[in-house]
Amino acid sequence: MNRKEFIDKLDYLLQDIEDIEREEALQYYEDYFDEAGSENESQVIKDLGSPERVAAIIKAGLENQFDQDIEYSEKGMDNANYKEVREVIEAEVIDKEKKENHFKENPDRNRILIILIIIGIIFLALPIGGGLFGVCIGVIAALFALGIGVLTGGVICLVGAVACLVKGFMILASTPGMGLIILATGFGLIALSIGFFALARGTVKAIPLMVSGVVNLIKTIIQKVGELL
Repeated sequence: MNRKEFIDKLDYLLQDIEDIEREEALQYYEDYFDEAGSENESQVIKDLGSPERVAAIIKAGLENQFDQDIEYSEKGMDNANYKEVREVIEAEVIDKEKKENHFKENPDRNRILIILIIIGIIFLALPIGGGLFGVCIGVIAALFALGIGVLTGGVICLVGAVACLVKGFMILASTPGMGLIILATGFGLIALSIGFFALARGTVKAIPLMVSGVVNLIKTIIQKVGELL
């Protein structure tokens, strides 16, 4: 944040006070930046804090008495109320920062807490995870069994089709009607076997995808746990 952004934000935050009070406040801080010089702009902003903090102190401390008993300090305008409120707000800011840094300053405690949380999550997740794993294994087994069954059905249909075609051609000359019926049955069995083989192919392709999905899920869980540790 630079000087212009700081002043513009402060101006926006002071829209709900009297114009003359806002203008005097903004002019004071403009003069303060001028006296400090452009080379010290970053340090001035650091000393003053955020525009929200400055605006809160001004509005809470002045209570619409901005032009009464004003004293000037290195970091802004003061009067009796202003000083008291600023001290209270600064104390609250310090307390908040301490709370926010509480865990950052205790890495060993953080690690212990994280480990305990992970242990709790594991104990809670074991029944659910075991159930999901069982479901995945069951689905994979079912797909495998379905693939084997469909493939077997396709082979049986193909064998029956060959037998029908051979029998149909053998009796076609002597009993054309029956021969044609048997031949039609053979061609139907061929079409059915092709359908069975296509279904078996799809089932076989689905099994590696399912296994890959389960493996990736396990890897992701292990990776997340490793990152927490």
